[in-house]
Amino acid sequence: MKQICGIYKITNLIDEKFYIGQSIHIFNRWKQHTQSLYKIISPELESPLRRAFIEKGLLEQISQEGVYNNFKFEIIEECSKDKLTEREYSWIDKLNPAYNRMMCPPNVDRMWPQKESLSESCYIQYHDCNARNYYPFWSTFIENKWNPESSAVYTKKRDALRMKGAKLYLILGLKQKGQKKKNFFLWGYTQIEEIECVNDEYLLIGTEFHTKEPIKINDIDGFNYFFRHTMGSFAYGLQNAVNDPFHKVIKNEKNYMDENNLNLATPINWFYNFQSKFITDDNWILIDNNLKPNLYTYTDEKIAFVNNLLLNMLVFYPQKAAGLLLNSNCFKLIFLWPYIDDLSEFLSLIPEIKVLIIKIYADTKNDELTKEQTAMFDSLVSKYPNVSLADDLNDEDLM
Repeated sequence: MKQICGIYKITNLIDEKFYIGQSIHIFNRWKQHTQSLYKIISPELESPLRRAFIEKGLLEQISQEGVYNNFKFEIIEECSKDKLTEREYSWIDKLNPAYNRMMCPPNVDRMWPQKESLSESCYIQYHDCNARNYYPFWSTFIENKWNPESSAVYTKKRDALRMKGAKLYLILGLKQKGQKKKNFFLWGYTQIEEIECVNDEYLLIGTEFHTKEPIKINDIDGFNYFFRHTMGSFAYGLQNAVNDPFHKVIKNEKNYMDENNLNLATPINWFYNFQSKFITDDNWILIDNNLKPNLYTYTDEKIAFVNNLLLNMLVFYPQKAAGLLLNSNCFKLIFLWPYIDDLSEFLSLIPEIKVLIIKIYADTKNDELTKEQTAMFDSLVSKYPNVSLADDLNDEDLM
């Protein structure tokens, strides 16, 4: 699919309200606008634009120009990515789009994006792998495509309102087994293209870019000052490090890939090189030596355990996940209940393999399942004869 950078317009053909937006990759942005609309249970929690899609009957995912269920998707200007916000302001001033006014109620007279954006900034988002138990942008490596994708970041900091067109840099922290200290890596950035309000938080949406290779920053000059004076605030979320001298390292454009040099390495090779250079703990191995997702760990008896780092792969890539399992001659699959919504497609592809789910309680204080979890358990067991549940893993389960 051709990547088009520029300004787009989405028009409700029933009431003629419309939205003006910007994106480095417009077709991908439209896919995100219309993602999983058919699954929405509570439309009132969605943005005004997505709520209108649902109310007017648009439930499919859109990735091309055209008219779909009362909505017209069109590109109104192509431009370079450094001109996106300037050109979007111009179109908003000219056309006065209704949906842009509605994106962050209750301030109905506020137009998005705000023009009072920061003239100089170096915003940083911190990803603690140990706390979250996954790598950021993991799906990029599984899909093995550098095609720039939209990503989203939640924050409660009001500075988010001024970040249209800004870059949000991502630092990854990881402490491995046997290491005394945590290592920190410069991972990439997201160029912010849209700001929405969701309940009491702000949602920053944009296109992600990676470094040419992950950069370990612990030993770079200036890091110790940065660590002591700036990183201590990461617990509060989004931070502007522009007053810290170390921001010059983070903002150095030579460190990052763009649409012109995505052929430096495939995503799998990019991550595998990172693993080979920095990862010594097997628990954090995402790609095996055959450049395949390290989704399962097998015992001698051909029992497979799901790698917790890749649990979501069962939902988002069920055919690939099932294929890896079926090619292994495995007869039993064991995993901890992963708090993911829908295993149906994955389970339907492995009817001959016994599946044991070790339950994790949502309410650890009372050791009780939520009603939603209980319903999901009951549904899986009744629908799939090969699925069983257990509170704990015992020796018999490993036979």
